[in-house]
Amino acid sequence: HTSQGSGPMLARILELLDAVIPYDGAAILLDDGTDIVTIEAAGDARKRLGMRIPIESTDARARVYREQRPLLLDSTHSDPALMEAPPEGIGSWLGLPLLVEGRSLGVLTIESRQPGVLGAADMGLLEAFAGQTATAVWMARFYAQVQESAAAAERERLARDLHDAVTQTLFSASIFAEMLPVQMAREPDEAARNLGQLGQLIRSALAEMRALLIELRPAALVAADLSQLVDNLVQAARARSRVTFSFVSHNGSASPLPPDVQIAVYRIVQELLNNAIKHSDASECRIELWRSAGSVDVTVSDDGHGFDPAAETFGRMGLAIMQERARAIGADLTLTSQPNLGVSAQLCWPSHLGDDTS
Repeated sequence: HTSQGSGPMLARILELLDAVIPYDGAAILLDDGTDIVTIEAAGDARKRLGMRIPIESTDARARVYREQRPLLLDSTHSDPALMEAPPEGIGSWLGLPLLVEGRSLGVLTIESRQPGVLGAADMGLLEAFAGQTATAVWMARFYAQVQESAAAAERERLARDLHDAVTQTLFSASIFAEMLPVQMAREPDEAARNLGQLGQLIRSALAEMRALLIELRPAALVAADLSQLVDNLVQAARARSRVTFSFVSHNGSASPLPPDVQIAVYRIVQELLNNAIKHSDASECRIELWRSAGSVDVTVSDDGHGFDPAAETFGRMGLAIMQERARAIGADLTLTSQPNLGVSAQLCWPSHLGDDTS
């Protein structure tokens, strides 16, 4: 249950610890359900990175974890054999549990080659570092759980979209297909028009399926051309709304975008199109994409009822989430709107905020 995001923080904690309590080795061990594992270490302890100790073993580190209390070992008055495969040349050793709300997350240890160097006086100092370490680990795990929840919510959204959009479109297509044979005999001109509409419905369903399948395959989302991805979104939006969407791509010679930038731009455009469908009451929406070496500009404009930016709450249009995505990649997202005059959104990467326009 460790998190990669906590690694740099834990290394920094051990670095600062050495300035307060000089040691020859220090380690942070975290539980993974069955063992406690050395996930960060410094000095002599680095050779034990990845070492696993069963939680139920008699090893001193496992005892600190289970009993949730400090333990001091010193070769002059205690038996280092309390540690399974004790570190070579250990003189004194001190271990403290990493506790959050009464629960053990792991163990923080320091060691010295010389006996008598570590003692009870060091426990108070080490407790402060143990507390910081436990907090860092807990926050990293909490963040990982939030990400997992977000991924689950995204899967649920895809399932809803598949049902609401694709199934609905295919149902409409099936109705047209069933009535066409009868209509061809009675109203051939109307049947010809409906045959064209049937083709449009099938193309829309295919566009919806392509968009959903790309989202289910992150590698495809990164590998695809951004212009094609936006075109898929536009075609899918046409399938589930009466808004007239137009898309123009100005693709210059551009190298592939960084994966995080491509995904963020895709998600922001997706949210802007959803807003045009669900909230704007627009009849038309225009999307333009400019790609050149190392830059992306996207504008999404509609003729809907608009809103007052000073009074509008962020949550309604998902603006806060879009702004967070933009900031994460160093992009600038600006929305301009007035009541009854539609909405225009512009996304620029890299951000143009720092450009000198004078």
